[in-house]
Amino acid sequence: VPDDVKSLAPPVLRHRVQVAPEEIHELAGFASAMGIDLTVVGPELPLSLGLVDEFQARGLRVFGPRRAAAWRSAGPSSATTPRACR
Repeated sequence: VPDDVKSLAPPVLRHRVQVAPEEIHELAGFASAMGIDLTVVGPELPLSLGLVDEFQARGLRVFGPRRAAAWRSAGPSSATTPRACR
């Protein structure tokens, strides 16, 4: 690939965060403080705990299913599914 084409590509930035996946409020705070443009959420645990919902409530751009949809996709064997849904 020629150098002039490489210079058009945006740099990829990745941050490793020392926050547990279930600490959704801390993760949302980090994304807000760092000015992160878009967050892609996975695996199932933070999704089923409502990480996407928390990001959206704070006005942060996020990709992933909301809590209710994540519970349905996790299935009845998921430890995060409420008993009423089992």
